[in-house]
Amino acid sequence: MVAWVRSTRPRDARLGRTVAVKVLLTATSREPIARRRFLQEAQSASALNHPNIVTVHAIEETDDLDFMVMEFVEGQNLKNLIHADGALPLTRLLKQTVSLLGAVKLNAEW
Repeated sequence: MVAWVRSTRPRDARLGRTVAVKVLLTATSREPIARRRFLQEAQSASALNHPNIVTVHAIEETDDLDFMVMEFVEGQNLKNLIHADGALPLTRLLKQTVSLLGAVKLNAEW
């Protein structure tokens, strides 16, 4: 399994905006399959335009470190949301599922 690390809220000083950075762990980055999957993820996400898919601004490599710079989206991830609030009400769950499926469908069509 590929392990990832994300920084919390770095700031792109040149563009003056908060971004999200996804970093491929150093040990993992030496594995060709992991690096290929990382690049494929970045290419797939950057080719799609959907409200439920983040915009990829850049994918970079420096000093044997592979990282992806993406749009920062304010809010909680689903895991933390469920942990904090418990089970989601059915109407909210269905709304979230429909949004997610739209992104999955777009990705599958690509």
